[in-house]
Amino acid sequence: MHHSAFIVSKVRVSHVALSHKGQSASESGPMSSLKANPHIQHSCKHKKRMDILEQENIELCEEVITLQGEMEKLSAMVASLVAAQN
Repeated sequence: MHHSAFIVSKVRVSHVALSHKGQSASESGPMSSLKANPHIQHSCKHKKRMDILEQENIELCEEVITLQGEMEKLSAMVASLVAAQN
């Protein structure tokens, strides 16, 4: 029986073979390298993209809050101008 584990980091993705009953890591097959599993590469790229999108979302939420505050100030100023004209 042969099991594989993947270690994922932001810098590098490596494939670690865990063998049982004296099997060597080279017996895992010709396609055991990272090239054989593009899912890992895709997952790392996807996580990085999601991190970027989450940061953009945080920044946009802060901007919306700021704009809402500015709109409240402008509304108060307009109300003050209208009251002064009457």
